[in-house]
Amino acid sequence: MDKFKVFLSYKNSGDDGKKTQDAVMAEDLYAELSRRGVETFYSNRTIGQLGEAQYKMAIDDALDEAYVLVAVGTSVANLNSNWVKYEWDSFYGDILSGRKDGQVLSYIDKINVLDLPRTLRHLQSYYRQEGSVAEVCDFICNFLKTIPEEKVSSKDCKVLSLTELSARGISALDAEKAFAQNDKNIYEGMPPEVAGTPEQWAGIIQKFPDYTSVVIDDDDRIYGNYSVMGLTQKEEKLMAQGELIDASLNAKSTVNLYKPGFHIGYLLNLSVDPILESSDMYDALWDDFIDTLKQAAVEDQVFFSKIYYKAFLPEHEARVAARGFRFCCQDKLYGNVYVHDMDPESTLFALDQELAEIYSKAKTKKHSARSGVKQIQELDALTAYMDLWKQLEELFYLPDYCRLKKYFMGGKGIPQNTMEYKKGLAVSEWIRDNLQYSEALLPFIPEEQQSTYWKVRDRIYSSDIVQDSIKHYQFTTEDDDIKLSDTSHFSVKALITFAHIWMDIDRLFMLPELVDYKQYFYENSDKMPPEEDLYICEMLTMRILSVFKISEDQLRQLPIEYTESYYNYKDMICSSMIAQHVIAKTPFMRRELFK
Repeated sequence: MDKFKVFLSYKNSGDDGKKTQDAVMAEDLYAELSRRGVETFYSNRTIGQLGEAQYKMAIDDALDEAYVLVAVGTSVANLNSNWVKYEWDSFYGDILSGRKDGQVLSYIDKINVLDLPRTLRHLQSYYRQEGSVAEVCDFICNFLKTIPEEKVSSKDCKVLSLTELSARGISALDAEKAFAQNDKNIYEGMPPEVAGTPEQWAGIIQKFPDYTSVVIDDDDRIYGNYSVMGLTQKEEKLMAQGELIDASLNAKSTVNLYKPGFHIGYLLNLSVDPILESSDMYDALWDDFIDTLKQAAVEDQVFFSKIYYKAFLPEHEARVAARGFRFCCQDKLYGNVYVHDMDPESTLFALDQELAEIYSKAKTKKHSARSGVKQIQELDALTAYMDLWKQLEELFYLPDYCRLKKYFMGGKGIPQNTMEYKKGLAVSEWIRDNLQYSEALLPFIPEEQQSTYWKVRDRIYSSDIVQDSIKHYQFTTEDDDIKLSDTSHFSVKALITFAHIWMDIDRLFMLPELVDYKQYFYENSDKMPPEEDLYICEMLTMRILSVFKISEDQLRQLPIEYTESYYNYKDMICSSMIAQHVIAKTPFMRRELFK
């Protein structure tokens, strides 16, 4: 709740214990002031039933906050009663001593002004009559307009992440509505295409809550914020030309900022409402932003090769320029586009020296990894190994599996829900298969990756759910072949090739630009895509059908479990309408697949 602007002082009950006419008059004022949006202290509604000590504390706090006190009375005795006199007398004393800017007035009935207590006699008074409530409220509202807008002290505020906000019961949508109000206070004439909608941005920031922070006070009022989202290559191209429309961005196509690697970042807003003493809070927001980048780099191996920012005010341009951002282009709708190249050897030091050192080490490792790939390029073992582990990392980002993550990597306990337990066993087997494929490649990859593999493998195998899965499915490794619990063997090379091919298909539908087409091969396989999507779906189908052909060359070297699983999947895909369409359109594919 905002601070009280008006305090209504009145005697609530008479000697007979009944509600006084004074209270009725005060309630009329309260109703009209509330309708006009003026925060008003009216004890019957505001503080309820409190003990005397608590009551006095609430009274004193409200008297300190208010700018206007209205003494309401139908008799001099009521105005001079203990509580009422204490309120108007102490309030006027604060005005005389210079402790506050304020106004005291009387709203009276059945009293002659000359009979009022001396203090009230010389101040503004209104008689109760037709139209008097509106007249009193007009006076109050006009006076409040003369009061300078109150500044909020930065000492009363802190910077919290969206994750921490949710613990306070503040949702992403609540936060975005507050951001929208702040933007109205900061910017003038911002087109709706730039502002977007709270619903749109809420969907984006709640996917990556660690990349949004706000300036907030103890009363949960939000005064500033920043957010970071990832841009696709197509979006970056538009941004660099000043043609990226913010309203076109959405949660569905947002780049996953929890996925290790290098990304293109978009720093949204980083602004503070003018009501706040902004210098300290701007510094606090910048420090929090830099800490977010450090944490992402150190803990999640997430880096940014570039970060873009749209500046809408000259002072914002000055702030980002001072931190190493360079002018990129003018945005065609509103403001100017700046970009930070995140170069650890030059401009990144302007943002933060420690961050530059972290990025410098990552750049060195990245260069070393590339050298390692060149050294074993003939075998391509490192590429196959990294592809296997990339699938493992991406698995727990998927909605169907994210809840299971806590049971792996050394997690104790198993899912209590039967369906989740079965899914956990299936995931365990898939992970253990990945580990088995990876071990076959270990002799051909750098020692650094080998050391990491064994540490991760030990943590995974200590998980209860993985130990349970071992009871269901056993395997061991001997030489270059994988041996199942029975006596069958199969080629490691064939298995790697087979797995590598199918991971390409898995990754295909993880791409933001292709994910919408997945439905025509799976859950909506009995429907054809619309005309505008037909060509892309035909190309996807051709790629998948080609993979079937390549995979079948490996099947004779793989165990029967893979053969059965493969043909079941092939039958499901080939029964889709889009696949039937392509098979009918390309006779050679039909011959190759079903000969």
